[in-house]
Amino acid sequence: MKTLRSKMLTLILIPTVAVLVVVALVMYFQMRSSEDALVEQMSMEIVRKASDIISEWIDGLVKEMKVFAERNIVIEALKTGEWDDLMEDLKQKVDERPNFEMLFIAYPDGTAPTTFGSAANISDRDYFKKIMAQGADFAVSDGLVSKATGNNIAVVAVPVKDEAGKTIGVFGGTVLLD
Repeated sequence: MKTLRSKMLTLILIPTVAVLVVVALVMYFQMRSSEDALVEQMSMEIVRKASDIISEWIDGLVKEMKVFAERNIVIEALKTGEWDDLMEDLKQKVDERPNFEMLFIAYPDGTAPTTFGSAANISDRDYFKKIMAQGADFAVSDGLVSKATGNNIAVVAVPVKDEAGKTIGVFGGTVLLD
């Protein structure tokens, strides 16, 4: 009797276990592939949202630079070459904006007095060339090392135009990346 019983158990139990193992493996691989797809989809969504936030932040910085560039004191400093009063005014503006390291104006030759009181030549920088040579409405640099401070920064720059709409220089700010 035990042999008949064990034979029947073996006949029923082995195929049942085999089917359960196959079903478990199939479910495991399906869950794993759907989990990978879900993780990838969620990661892409996070990247998109972070990109949107950064884009909005950069747009805000560009708008702020445009407001500065349209000020009479900036236009006059570029026309006359007298920038001492402008820099004093801009130093106060930098103190009010912790995301900016410094602000600067740049003449067509690339000479750029800064709110640090020093002047650098930025004529070799891509953002300067985009505005002065290519007529861009704004330029945001890749991360770079500031010639004035040695800090890791990105530059947000816009053209300064005279009353006739001619670009007479660049107004920009450096944003700390550290």
